[in-house]
Amino acid sequence: MATEQSPLLRNVRNDDIIEPLDMGESESRPRRFPFGLIAILLLVIAFALFVIFVPHNTPYEVEPWPTDLSPKIFSHLKALNEIAKNSTRNSRSITDGYNASAEYIISNLINKTNCDVKLQYFKAPIWEKEKEAELNVSFGSPDEIVAFQGGIDFWSMRDGGQAASLISQKVVEIQDPLENKTEWNVQGKVVLIQFGNFSVWDAAYKAEQNKASAVVFYNSPDQTKLSYVRVRIPEWKEGDPLMNIPVLAASNSLGRILKISSSINITTYTKVFVTETFNVICYLNNYGNKKNTIVLGAHLDSVPAGSGMVDNASGSATLLQILLTLEKQLYKPKNRLVFAWWGAEEIGLGGSRHFVRELIKSKEKKDIAMYLNFDMLGSPNYIPFVLQGSDAPPDVRYGSIKIQQTLESVFDNLRVPYDISEMLSGSDFLPFVQNGIPSGGLYTGSSEIKSINAQQAFGGIANAPLDPCYHQACDILDNVSEDAIRITSKTALEAIVNFGTMKNLRNYLYEE
Repeated sequence: MATEQSPLLRNVRNDDIIEPLDMGESESRPRRFPFGLIAILLLVIAFALFVIFVPHNTPYEVEPWPTDLSPKIFSHLKALNEIAKNSTRNSRSITDGYNASAEYIISNLINKTNCDVKLQYFKAPIWEKEKEAELNVSFGSPDEIVAFQGGIDFWSMRDGGQAASLISQKVVEIQDPLENKTEWNVQGKVVLIQFGNFSVWDAAYKAEQNKASAVVFYNSPDQTKLSYVRVRIPEWKEGDPLMNIPVLAASNSLGRILKISSSINITTYTKVFVTETFNVICYLNNYGNKKNTIVLGAHLDSVPAGSGMVDNASGSATLLQILLTLEKQLYKPKNRLVFAWWGAEEIGLGGSRHFVRELIKSKEKKDIAMYLNFDMLGSPNYIPFVLQGSDAPPDVRYGSIKIQQTLESVFDNLRVPYDISEMLSGSDFLPFVQNGIPSGGLYTGSSEIKSINAQQAFGGIANAPLDPCYHQACDILDNVSEDAIRITSKTALEAIVNFGTMKNLRNYLYEE
């Protein structure tokens, strides 16, 4: 972006040069002691002493920032990958390798930083599926039983209840699940509901409260994929209910078949329980204005399916190395920095939601000026994305756009191409923007397909996912792009230093 040139740095023009007065030659003029020369020499010496001995407000005090953080980031990634390998199921989920991953982060914080390290405990709901459900339909006689294929025609919805074996169940369709005037006569029956403009949780829980034995949501004619939504209160917290009866998603054709069935049999292999986990938080309390706190976050957990090296060991390792770099350089920000590694992101943003709830309870939310999110920074077929500030709610849209613009300017200064990604859902920025805190961040892609135009701009493979191993067992160390890590870590570091040293951060982020 073009910027107005400072008058102190303007180009010198010919008409700015002051011509000396012509005094004429005079041999009789007495020689004078060179006080002017001595004065100049004294000024030079004073300036040199000032440069050497007086501390300056520069981004670094020991040496310039390292140009490439990726080798050290990969050393953290290797450690986290080994933790996953040594876990029960080769993952870093909160019921498997998460605690050991957190111990690795904590050890670095305690031994290499001046952090005030806090573990913030909270409860998280866990839903596990041993194998796919079974469903068959009877049309009135033993010879007319049809078995449908789990994972193709139907599947258990996430957070959709405990294991069950239901035999010869009648099916009752509910046309308007949220119509309060309608009495549901569904006790001991399977409730059938077509997906629509309503909360799946509200409809399923209402069926359970009316003593239904199970719920099957089926697609509308224009839906081609089975729903993957969670059957749970979006902002679930300790004490909130969870589903007990089975909840399934079905195709439109299966839904229409269930309407005319005589009875159905359903067997599910799932379980729901609540466990305790925690966030790891580093408060840099020795310097920086607490009233202008900047929270920097990356989720540390993975999905149970794999080690999650891109999602999100890449963000966690990058955030750790940036902190270690700032500490080594004796960086002293004007605005306090808080580094956070979230737990339970993969089961509904549990850690970041809990953090924000506690901010509100303690009345410390007013101290938080902004949030930066780092999720999936090393996708193999990457596009460097800046999160789009205009997607934020109206009360924080202005500040979120300013954060986006700052990240864009860093990319521009580094001469690195980038693109913009939506900031609507799916990562830990959501609880912040929903509760009045401007947010932004970096991201390199998941299941999005890279277009031909994007391939020409960013390289990689066209018509392929940005991360073909997203939420899969193959998201291992070899899946991480070193180039993506190099780009995003440099950008993140520069942006954090920029925001950290900004004198009037709130004036920048908030409209007057």
